[in-house]
Amino acid sequence: MKRFLVAFIFLFTVFIILPNQCWASLDKLNVTLVSSTPLNVTANEQFAVQFEIKNNDLENDIDNIVLTSSSSSIGSLSLSSNSIDKVVKGTQRNIFLYGTLPKGLHEFASITISKDGGDDVTIYLAEVLLINAVSITDPNPPTPPTEIKPSPIFAVRGVTFTPTVPNLSQTFTINIQFQNISTTYANHVDIILDGGENFEVMDLTNKVTYADVWSGNSRTATFNIRAKDTRTSNHVTVKFAYNNLDQGGSSTEILNLPLGEVNPKPVIKAPYLKIGTFNVEPQGDGDFILKFNVKNIGDEDAKNITFRLEGTDVHPRGISNVLFLSSLAKGTEKEMSVKMGVTSVEGVNIYLIPISYMYGSDTGWEGNEKETLTVTARQLGLSEKTSVAGTPRVFLSKYALSHSQILAGNTVRLTLNIENSSTRQVGNIKISLGVIPMEGGASGTVFSPVNSSNSFFIEKIGSKGTVIKNIDLYVDPNAAAKTYIVPVDIEYEDSTGKGYSVSEMVNLPVTQESRLQVLSVEVPPMGGVGQPVPISAEFVNVGKVALKNFMVSIEGDFPKENASYFLASMEIGMSDYFQGMIIPQAEGLLTGIVVFTYTDNTNQEVRVEKPFEVNVQQMDFGKPPEEPFPPDRPGEGPPRSNWKQRLLWVIPTLMIAAGGLWLAMKKLRARRGEMFDEEL
Repeated sequence: MKRFLVAFIFLFTVFIILPNQCWASLDKLNVTLVSSTPLNVTANEQFAVQFEIKNNDLENDIDNIVLTSSSSSIGSLSLSSNSIDKVVKGTQRNIFLYGTLPKGLHEFASITISKDGGDDVTIYLAEVLLINAVSITDPNPPTPPTEIKPSPIFAVRGVTFTPTVPNLSQTFTINIQFQNISTTYANHVDIILDGGENFEVMDLTNKVTYADVWSGNSRTATFNIRAKDTRTSNHVTVKFAYNNLDQGGSSTEILNLPLGEVNPKPVIKAPYLKIGTFNVEPQGDGDFILKFNVKNIGDEDAKNITFRLEGTDVHPRGISNVLFLSSLAKGTEKEMSVKMGVTSVEGVNIYLIPISYMYGSDTGWEGNEKETLTVTARQLGLSEKTSVAGTPRVFLSKYALSHSQILAGNTVRLTLNIENSSTRQVGNIKISLGVIPMEGGASGTVFSPVNSSNSFFIEKIGSKGTVIKNIDLYVDPNAAAKTYIVPVDIEYEDSTGKGYSVSEMVNLPVTQESRLQVLSVEVPPMGGVGQPVPISAEFVNVGKVALKNFMVSIEGDFPKENASYFLASMEIGMSDYFQGMIIPQAEGLLTGIVVFTYTDNTNQEVRVEKPFEVNVQQMDFGKPPEEPFPPDRPGEGPPRSNWKQRLLWVIPTLMIAAGGLWLAMKKLRARRGEMFDEEL
């Protein structure tokens, strides 16, 4: 009976203590095909098919798995491994099937999974379809059709306003920053702004053109717009039209401008002037009579109307360039007439006549409009051979940066292409870069030329010629991360010494360093099997830009709890703390990694890894040590749980000591009694 009882206790202990993975079943395995089917492979050349074996059992590992492959076709098939020692609970393993097949149509191949049971019956799961109606091609397939080149992709990266907080009742500037996020170059890129029913473009045209936008390059298109009184939303439409290898393309984005809530303005009665029809009457020698009709399409009379004729192509003859009209009743129109002359340029066919006009009303309304009339040389009775002084045209035709993203504290090379588009030579050209001061009241400038000033000179530019100038700019380390619009002023003279000037702009995108500092990763040096082990980390953003999509996670072949931590944005100077748990499953040295990932300001993912080690041992929960507190820790008493055991020998000791004291006192008294008897 005693032997039976001992055997029962032993078996019971084995069944309770041993891990349960011994009883893990193959029906917990899930096989998933990774490669797509059907497969198109080359005859008699090796191909590979990938599939994934996952253990869906979250409590037990599955080990000693045997893999076999078969095919209904004639050919060779082999597995990357014919056995798997273990698939840890809740994890997966990747297996590859390699093979070669002759030319023809092949139905399928399969893989069978079984348990290594020695003499036991093999347990079959199911056949996994790997190849379905595989079409084997000839070793020399026909030439594929011409590849279609990818198209450029433009994305709006940000919108800013000038002034920063616009007055919606007045004209303001919108700066739309966009980037070519594809790997394809685009040339002749038109950015077209359509305000629809909400905004109107106050520029001469609602289109900005760039000669080229390379892959990864950013540009900023600037428009002057005004909110309509009847707008119902802050939406505008931006269209990108471009050429790509002589093939046109376009894309459209709808922007919701951050201009607050839309409160439709009440309709205010006011005059509104527009130029209707116009015509020219040639007078010979480049002179002509310009007649244009002005309409008041508003709902009030216009008062004190002033017209100003601007531009350099044509000019008034014998009178001022300002015309005056005392009033114009609502719903009426008036014809204005003025004698003009042209400054002819050889080869010029088109002349522009900008006209700006201001007006008011009895209710105090003030209007300011601008329109441009266009006439041709043929309308003026001129030919292309007419040769007068003319205005040479010098402009910034193209610019490029040595780096698409400029890191603050570094030096970037700015390349300017200065072009003379006229048929006459120009000289004594001065090009100056505007100074961009630091923000926040700090002294200094954002861009400082290296080994030169912010101005340089060019002796001359021939007809239809282009001069390329390189400038090295040092970017202040404390510059804010944004795109800076730097003005470029060009001054030049024609052959007679007459001076001209033109203003251009270049966009310089500045980025700041993104840097994460991991202050500490704390891991206990030892852990117990099956016992949670805390893994903690402390970190701080020491860079100068926010870290987007920030995540901390623990990676390793072991179960985990609270093993990841996510922040949408980790701001500048922000510090944080993370703690997760790992649960070791076996004795020995356990290794893992604490991984920090984030997206920097260039939209690139950064990964920082901190490895760790834990010495895992089997924990002994039996009899506690006889002396739990070593002698080098004075002042600390035993735990409360040991007082009862201590009392078992403390009380008898006290009793023995008390008895000894009582005997000593009795003897002392006896001696004193004897001494008294002798004296008597």
